[in-house]
Amino acid sequence: MGPSTRQNFPALFLVMLWIIGGVAVAPADARQARVRASDPPYFVGLPVQIEVVAEGFTTDSPPVCSPPIPPPGVTLRFVGQSANSSVRIRINNRVQESSSSHTFIFVALAEKPGLVELGPFTVAQDQADTTTAALNLDFREVGINPDMRIVVETPPGPFYVGQRVPITIQWWYAGDIKSLHYEALSIRSPLFDLFTFEDTPPRDGNRLPLETEAGRIAINAEVTEQAFNGRKFLVVSAKRTMQIDRVVDGPPIPLHATALVITRWQRGFFGSSPAAFRPIRTEGKPVKITITPLPLDKAPPGFGGAVGHGFSISAEADRSVVQEGDPIKVTVTVRGDANMQHISLPPLDTEAAQPGTGISPQDFRFLETLPAGEVFAEGQAKRFEITLEPLDISITQIPPLLFAWFDPATRRFESAKSDPIALSVTAAKMIGVTDVVRQESSSSETPEQATAQADPQPAELSTAPPAREGRIDLSGADLSICKDPPTLLAHDDDRFGGTKVLVIVYGGSLLSVAIALWRRRKSRLDPRVVAMRKVARDQVRCIRRAARLPRQEAARQIAAALRRLAPMTQAGHRADIDRLVAACDVLAYARGEEDAPAFDQDMHANAMKIAHKVTVEHA
Repeated sequence: MGPSTRQNFPALFLVMLWIIGGVAVAPADARQARVRASDPPYFVGLPVQIEVVAEGFTTDSPPVCSPPIPPPGVTLRFVGQSANSSVRIRINNRVQESSSSHTFIFVALAEKPGLVELGPFTVAQDQADTTTAALNLDFREVGINPDMRIVVETPPGPFYVGQRVPITIQWWYAGDIKSLHYEALSIRSPLFDLFTFEDTPPRDGNRLPLETEAGRIAINAEVTEQAFNGRKFLVVSAKRTMQIDRVVDGPPIPLHATALVITRWQRGFFGSSPAAFRPIRTEGKPVKITITPLPLDKAPPGFGGAVGHGFSISAEADRSVVQEGDPIKVTVTVRGDANMQHISLPPLDTEAAQPGTGISPQDFRFLETLPAGEVFAEGQAKRFEITLEPLDISITQIPPLLFAWFDPATRRFESAKSDPIALSVTAAKMIGVTDVVRQESSSSETPEQATAQADPQPAELSTAPPAREGRIDLSGADLSICKDPPTLLAHDDDRFGGTKVLVIVYGGSLLSVAIALWRRRKSRLDPRVVAMRKVARDQVRCIRRAARLPRQEAARQIAAALRRLAPMTQAGHRADIDRLVAACDVLAYARGEEDAPAFDQDMHANAMKIAHKVTVEHA
């Protein structure tokens, strides 16, 4: 090393430290987040997709995106996210740092026109935050379209907390249904989020889309034609059961619906496809929900808050003859037309209010608190198990049990009672000290006297000599040598069923361990990842079933499934999905396709291939 090199060594050393430090902190400084929205214009009542792209984050733990609080009249809902990982630094073929980009997808919806500012969005990882710029969205007003109506039908009120109320949601349309983009139909109302709804499981056929705080749902619907004001409308009706679970006091609840109408078509490689849309909007009559508190001052004994009609109660005991203090298991079954999940067993001590009924603490002892119960019979019945101990031998029955409820149809309380259960209680046998037989010999007695006292058998009847203390008495035992070949040749492994039983026992044990490990791994999964996997599998099944549908219906179903998969896939597959969706839209909205051949098998195979890729990405 020359003199000049030695003189410049400190400077070179500092430069190397600066380079190494720059490489080490580069991934942290490279963290950035940006926000973007779908192309304008934006309209009132139509969802706007917003993407937050976070880049330069490490792969140690996934980042979390926190959305801002939207202004009044605007809802912001998280839809899903996707991630792409990439290696940032590689030294000597060893990965030193890696980073990933994450895309968080939200949907914004405005109820009134005007400029809306959303942001900033915050992306956090390892206690380090990165924020985006604010996003400005200018929402335009959409006029009321006379070709579309939205109606919610409810039975006449008032309603009561705990009541199940059937409602019907109807969407009416009098325009050209072939020019309507039905997948973009959006029906919204705060009513859908005020209460709990009991919807029937989805089935193949017509669906009506509803927007809720939990996301977009599609419920089973029926399609009919009806006349209104001299015009013929296509009516899509869906029924839901609303569970009134709280008191709501306020103005009538608004109801809105928006959709897109195709205004221009364009020709492509696969034929014609929609090129331009026009938004339409309608408002329904606000829904007035009147909830009246229950007249609890008139509640009869046995009322525990049940609301409905057609209730009955029955009771069965596991035995009818017991000793005093023995436990008796009593199964109480309640049936009725109500949400049985919310039905509880009322207090059973009703003798003071109605003599001859209920479980009196002076006669029976409860061994546990009132049970939660188990729903069965397709939700039409609930079973409760209680344990009683009779306290007196004079008890001859388990008295009838009362169950009271409030019937909203008649607006009064009703009651039912079970049949009594006959019971025979006997006195419990107590064992005292005198009942214990003592067989120890006193020190003053000889062995012969002790033997004679324990066995007062005449001497002439006893042929065996008395056994000496500390030795085993083998009198009467068969000590001959066994000569039976099957007995001598039997293997010890055959004592408990042989090799087959051992294989079943050990195999079952290993299978149980494997199932426990699988359930443990499943419980540790992120709920959002599990939900996205389920959505992906559902769309694969939907595309597979579409092969058996008519051509236009198959194209609509496949396009809808691919649109749901698009936000979940990587950017490299989005172009393939867009091309295939455009081709399906051409087939779905093409005119004169009633007698068209079956759906193209190659297009169906491509759709299945894309859907499987998305499923593998989230596996």
